[in-house]
Formats: sequence, C-alpha cells, structure tokens
Amino acid sequence: MSLLPAIFAEVICPLFIIAGLFTRLACLPVIGVLLVAMLFVHPDWSIAEGQFGWLLLIIFTTLALTGPGRWRVGTKMTGAGEVSRGAG
Repeated sequence: MSLLPAIFAEVICPLFIIAGLFTRLACLPVIGVLLVAMLFVHPDWSIAEGQFGWLLLIIFTTLALTGPGRWRVGTKMTGAGEVSRGAG
C-alpha cells in the first residue's frame, strides 16, 4: 500500500465516520488497511499481540454492516428537535 491511501484511511475516513457522512463507504478503506496490517505486515503476531488490531477490524466491519444509526449529520428534521430514523 502507498502512504497516501493509508493516511486517507486513517485520518480522513474516521472524520467522515464521526460526522456520520458516508459511514459505510468510509469504513471500507479502514478495513482494508487493517486487513493488510494484520495479515501481511504482522502475520507472525499472535491473537494476544494483535488483539487491538483485530478489535478495530471487528468494530469497523460491524459499523460498515450496520451503518451510522439515528444520530448523524444529514438526517432530516421531522419536528421540533426530533431526528428521523434512517435506514443506515
């Protein structure tokens, strides 16, 4: 992997995820970088040594499958301060 896509995945994509913008799409580069790091860069690590990386991989994969949830930027306001339920 090149440095610029890795920086994009580690800096820009989490900002999109925090804001709730393009959450599912923003998780994909992060998952890719984590997979490369865990499977190709550190293949000799045990589960105990790489537990934080595997945890992040599980978290971002779950977020990619479930979506951002109700509280995100870009939802339509339905009334006085209510946030509509989005499908993800």
